This record gives sequence, structure tokens and C-alpha cells, in this order.
Amino acid sequence: MRSLLTACFLATGLALLPACGLTGSECGPFEPPTSPVVDFDSRALAATQDPSDSWPRLSPIEDDTLTEGHLAIYMQALDARRATLGPDASARPSMPASWMLLPTAHACTPPSIAAIGTVSDLRIYSSTPLFDGYATTDNLASLFDIAVRDLDGPARVAPLETFLSGPAEFAREIALILTETPNTTAEAQFTVEFRQEDGELERYTFTTNPVVLRSE
Repeated sequence: MRSLLTACFLATGLALLPACGLTGSECGPFEPPTSPVVDFDSRALAATQDPSDSWPRLSPIEDDTLTEGHLAIYMQALDARRATLGPDASARPSMPASWMLLPTAHACTPPSIAAIGTVSDLRIYSSTPLFDGYATTDNLASLFDIAVRDLDGPARVAPLETFLSGPAEFAREIALILTETPNTTAEAQFTVEFRQEDGELERYTFTTNPVVLRSE
């Protein structure tokens, strides 16, 4: 029986070796497969900007009160496996570890993951009227910048309305940064309404926890 099991494992291993093509071209490099975005991991954070870096420095808001920096609504994309589309996404195995009979076969270059889609609209509302001329039902997009960061490209920052004027290509990380100071100190929740084309996730809505914003 033991000899039979050993022979089966050897046969399975030999069958898998050609799929990797250890000495051929089958190991890649591969064209990045697309991985539609199905959700976001979203939260309200504090943002400060280093002049030498186009991506803001993000940190938790202590005691739900923003004491320094700007309010940032951070959104990180989740793919169909509910995994974040971070820089190490392509390093994750595509199957459970228990099925990896030959770990050495993963010397092949694994296919990377690329998000797809186009942002068609992005609106932001506040539960409290914080700014002159804006009610709770008014879109605050004109008061926000957007920072976006892709898998293989540099981060970039632009006024949100300029970004939406196109082409608003999807990015794996989005930070919506409030550029205006409230007229009065008040607690507010911000709701984001995100719409996307050419992807699985057509619409996404997120409301932050209550955050106290201070006037100056």
C-alpha cells in the first residue's frame, strides 16, 4: 500500500511539472489578469502632506476628533476574493496551501492582479452643515482633493472635480482629502457615493464614523 501511495504522489508531481515549464517559456511573464473590484475597505483618517511625496501620510483620528491635518476618507479596493488589491496582491497563492503538492513549482512568476473600471461619479455629503452655502443635501466634491495610487504607477493628487472630468481611471487606493476648514466646530459624518463603469461594482456607498472637525 505504501508503495502504491508513493507511486501516485510521484505521478501527480510529474504531471504538474510541465504546467510550470521550469525550462521553457510557460512560466511567464504573464499578461496581468483583471480582477474586478467588488467592495472597499473604507475609513476616516487624518491626512498630512509631505511636500516630497504625492501620497498623503494617513493616520488614525484620535478620540474621534481631528486635531491636526485634514480629514481624509480612505478607500482601498477589494477584489472578488475579498483580498485588498495591495502591492503584494500578486504574491498571494491562487489556491489553498493544502493543494500545493509541489511548492517548488511556484518558482514560476505568478500572474499579477490588476483592478479594472472607470470612476463615473463620486459624491460626498455631510450630516452637518459645516460650510457656508452647503446644506446636508449638497455634494461637497468641490471641497475635496483626491489622491489615487495604482499597482504599478506613481501616486497623483488632483481636485476631485478635475479628476472626475476624466479620464477617471480606477485606482486601487483612493484618499478623499477635505481642503476647506469648517466655519464652526461640529461633529459630522460623511457619506461617499461611488459609481463605477466597466466593473462588477457599479455603486458603493459608505458613511464614516462621527468625527469632530474644528474651525480655526
